Amino acid sequence: NIWIGTEDAGLNKLDPKTGIIKHFMPNGKGSISYRNIHGLLADGNELWIGTYEHGLDVMDMRTEKVIRHYDANMGPGSFRSDFIVTLHKRRNNEILVGTWNGLFRYNRANDNFTPDSFFNMQIQSIHEDKDGTLWVASYGKGIFYHNPQTGERGNLKYEPANPNSLPNNYVNSLYGDSSGDLWFCTEGGLTQYSK
Repeated sequence: NIWIGTEDAGLNKLDPKTGIIKHFMPNGKGSISYRNIHGLLADGNELWIGTYEHGLDVMDMRTEKVIRHYDANMGPGSFRSDFIVTLHKRRNNEILVGTWNGLFRYNRANDNFTPDSFFNMQIQSIHEDKDGTLWVASYGKGIFYHNPQTGERGNLKYEPANPNSLPNNYVNSLYGDSSGDLWFCTEGGLTQYSK
């Protein structure tokens, strides 16, 4: 199935074999918490659903019911923002949650979240390259990267005197292609970056 999040029309499931689309809207217990969806991530039989200002839902894709909900009011071990912009699953199965106020790592054993102090800005997109480096697009502060194994970290941003810098610090998305190059979608244009 193909799961589609919309700005204000809820969640949709497209069955590519039949062409049938099933719509999901907030309608009580077991339903999604809000109609404005931003981040989606499939993890086994679970669909993680990031919403605009209504936290994070986890749906069992077999029953199509929300089985867990997380929000900023859960106290220690939660995130500081209910705007869940993006979700990413690393190769080691760690789930990352990009919010309006930073990056959070999901702790499966404790069923809670830990903030990542390096990525403490408005997160727009997350990518892990073949070397294990995390690349994070921010809205207003450029691109941040960190490799936990080597300790290498840094920030790519717009520099007026440098024609090879980002064209803009507002980066809405990033993509890693099969050759290892990164593509940054900024509000000033598209940029290709080779490591």
